[in-house]
Amino acid sequence: MQLRAIKTIQRVSENNRVCSTALINLGAARNLQIVLDQTKSQLDVKASTLEALWTLSGGELGEQKAIATLIGEPLLISILQDTPLNNTNDTHTLHKVATEALGVLCRGPESRQKEVLEADSAKVLMTIIRSKDPQVVIDVLRTLSLLCVSSGLVPNTLAQKTVARAASGSSSTIRLLLNLLIHSNSDSVSVNAAFTLACLTLGNKTTMKELQADPDWSFLLVVKLYYSNDIKVQLHAAAAFSVFCFNSSQNISAIRQCIDGLTGESIDDLLNSDVVAYRYDAAFHQVVLAKSIEDRDPALLAAAGVKILIEGANKATEAKDSYDVELAAAATNHIAALIRLKGSGVANGLISIGVCEVLCDVLASPLMSETGRDGAATALGFLTMMPEACRIILKEIRVRPFVAHMLMHHAKPKSLSDEFRERWKTFRV
Repeated sequence: MQLRAIKTIQRVSENNRVCSTALINLGAARNLQIVLDQTKSQLDVKASTLEALWTLSGGELGEQKAIATLIGEPLLISILQDTPLNNTNDTHTLHKVATEALGVLCRGPESRQKEVLEADSAKVLMTIIRSKDPQVVIDVLRTLSLLCVSSGLVPNTLAQKTVARAASGSSSTIRLLLNLLIHSNSDSVSVNAAFTLACLTLGNKTTMKELQADPDWSFLLVVKLYYSNDIKVQLHAAAAFSVFCFNSSQNISAIRQCIDGLTGESIDDLLNSDVVAYRYDAAFHQVVLAKSIEDRDPALLAAAGVKILIEGANKATEAKDSYDVELAAAATNHIAALIRLKGSGVANGLISIGVCEVLCDVLASPLMSETGRDGAATALGFLTMMPEACRIILKEIRVRPFVAHMLMHHAKPKSLSDEFRERWKTFRV
């Protein structure tokens, strides 16, 4: 009877936002969490309960975070540890949903990543990565990537070190990821392995050196995926290239040694996608990879990409639902990363077209998600290190105190310049 009731909740809430909201308001999520916590050995009940909880989120990041937080890192890790690696629908469901929920918790502030990391997630995930279900493997790879990199493409060195040492047996983490990249029968698995390797080595000389020392490693493995006929695979390969090349002239040179450059038509295909989120991702890749694209002016490519992302972040003030909010949040996080792009002049260009004001609008938006606000605060923190931007931000927060409150709440104190903090103190006196 209990299992039948749980499955009914899952069925009636599937693709039905109104019904899901009503059930959550009636306490369904909390009751399902209690059942999940109390169910120890019945895999069918546990799998159905977890799936029903996740279905209630409606596939929206904000609701997913709420559900994942309700379940909690300890219970999610316990589910992964206690579920055997056998080939049944129930075990695949438990592995997939629990891993995806952990990934959602990793999005945004570094404090979230720290909580997931401290729950001993890395070792558990490196065990689950051996699953026979490709989707489970993809979810593990995505969660590992999210663990290794914070908002603004800031590498989490502690997480990178922990993940790099998390593999059990004779193979290292990097070797296991490289095996997936080379030998998987699924391009989706391969490209996610490539992106995870990029995140694991971002700004980390130790892990990058280990990858380069492997005789099977070559950027040509990613090039092959970049020219896939599947736009999702192509987009993920572009993301892997962008992370590999981010503030790394060595990797940019290595790629150019493999191939003369990426074709302009390939990036155009991504920018012309009907999916707005794909266009924002492609705009970011175009800026980072501008010098690696054949027969195109890097300055013009960067300017076009920046314009798209500013327009995307600007839509935070027009957002009507969680989908609009997350699109604006995605554009904001891309901007936060581009501000850190060395030797490109992108940060100065962004300041000249009003990025400080746009980011303050993102922070002030009443609907904005935690991910979007964290990205905006990260970007503003970087900008306070630049005198002109610092003056603009101080001017904005003087007339909009709420923006200052949100900035102080989301940004690490050490990420804000000394000048900004001192002048802000004088405002408050």
